Amino acid sequence: SPHHPPGGVGYGKFAWGEAMHLAGSAQVGYGKKLLSELPWQRFQPQPAWVAWAGDGSLDVPLGDWIWFPEGQPAADAPIAPRFFRTSFEIAQGATIERAILRATADNQCTVWVNGRELGSHGDLKTLREFDLAGKVTPGRNVIALRAENVYSDVTKNPAGFICGLSVVLAGGKRIDITSGADWRAADEGRHGWQEPNYADSNWRPARVAAK
Repeated sequence: SPHHPPGGVGYGKFAWGEAMHLAGSAQVGYGKKLLSELPWQRFQPQPAWVAWAGDGSLDVPLGDWIWFPEGQPAADAPIAPRFFRTSFEIAQGATIERAILRATADNQCTVWVNGRELGSHGDLKTLREFDLAGKVTPGRNVIALRAENVYSDVTKNPAGFICGLSVVLAGGKRIDITSGADWRAADEGRHGWQEPNYADSNWRPARVAAK
C-alpha cells in the first residue's frame, strides 16, 4: 500500500499482479484458508508432530553478488530479466549423499538444474534453499538462473544475485559451486537456454557487483 503516515515507510505502489508474488503473499492466503475452513479455536500445540525441514548442518559457502555486465549494477541496473548459467562435473561412479543449493536475488529469481525448474524466490534478504538430491548426477551438471530487477519507484535501482551449491559425496568429499565471474550471462533467454546442452559460448562473463 502507498498509504502511510507522513515520515513513515510504505511498501510502494505495487500492482496486484506483482504484489501477489511478493514474499509472504502465498502464506497469507494459506492462513486465510486455514482460518476459514478449520475450527482453529480448538487447535492445541503438538510439537511432536513437526520437525525443522532443514537441519542446517551443511554449511554452504556463498559466492559474490553478480549480474549481467552492464553499467554498475551495484548502484543501478535496468528493470529487466537477466539470464545466467554455469556447469560443473561430478566424477563418474560417485555416490551423491547430499546436495543443497541456496540462492537469492535483487529482486527475484527462478532456478533450474539440468533443465528441471526447482522454483522461484522473491525475498532478496533471505536465501531460499533447494534440495538437489536426485537432481544432480555423475557427469556434467548445469545450473541456470533467471534473475529480474523489478522495482521502479526508486531513484537508483541496484540488481544482483548470489548463490552457493554444496554436493557431498560418499566418503566426505565435497564439491562447492558459488556465483562469480566464471558464470555466463545474457540479457536474453533464447529457447532452451535452461537445458544442459544449450550452447552458451557467445554468452558474456558475469560481472561481480559486490562481495
